[in-house]
Amino acid sequence: MRQRIPPGADLYDSRQQVMARMVSEAEQRGANAIVAMGFDTSAIGPNWTEICAYGTAVFAIPLSHNEPGALER
Repeated sequence: MRQRIPPGADLYDSRQQVMARMVSEAEQRGANAIVAMGFDTSAIGPNWTEICAYGTAVFAIPLSHNEPGALER
């Protein structure tokens, strides 16, 4: 998901927007989680910044507490 940020825009809000778009795209594909999520940013000239959010959309099935690999609580 890429988004260009206009001059004066808030970086925090822009990161929230690209994450929301990524979650929406993942949900449309049947995912219920995103793993290995990250951001890339780059400057486009003196006045613009591009933000790219990336991750792997997955369908995760929780383990019950007694299954191998489950965390103890």
